[in-house]
Amino acid sequence: LLDAGFEVDLLERLDEPGGMSRSHVRGGYVFDHGPHGFFSRDEWIVDEFKELVGGEAGYRWLEKWSQIHYRGHYFNYPLRMADIGSKMSPFTLLAALFSFLWARARLAITHREAANAEEYLVDQFGRVLYNEFFGPYTRKVWDVPPSELDADFTRDRVPTLNLWDVI
Repeated sequence: LLDAGFEVDLLERLDEPGGMSRSHVRGGYVFDHGPHGFFSRDEWIVDEFKELVGGEAGYRWLEKWSQIHYRGHYFNYPLRMADIGSKMSPFTLLAALFSFLWARARLAITHREAANAEEYLVDQFGRVLYNEFFGPYTRKVWDVPPSELDADFTRDRVPTLNLWDVI
């Protein structure tokens, strides 16, 4: 905005600088935001980021490796069938599978556009996995109920789950 000649005031909600480019500790876990793990589907944003950090030498590409701690076990994310099959109870696994298939069938029929992060995550993963993983995790990381986050915000941060890729 400054480059375009606008006057800019920067506001920070927290009592420390960094905004979405900081880390915080909650419950003994460290959560990184923003450029710690930069991702965008919009090429112009990626180009702007590269310019802001000084070109290719200003950042490094890393293979993303994430895990979700759930009921005493670590699950790789994106979810993998080996983790789900060996660490989740058979009942929960079956419920999650049917919930996932129901959500995908409903989405294929209705073609609805999710209005918020909760709807988007339920559409992608089903209600069971949303209730077990994605809802609590989203709430914990962003400190906002998923029903109050924009669907596009989530769409840009959560890869779509392809059942065949998981299998």
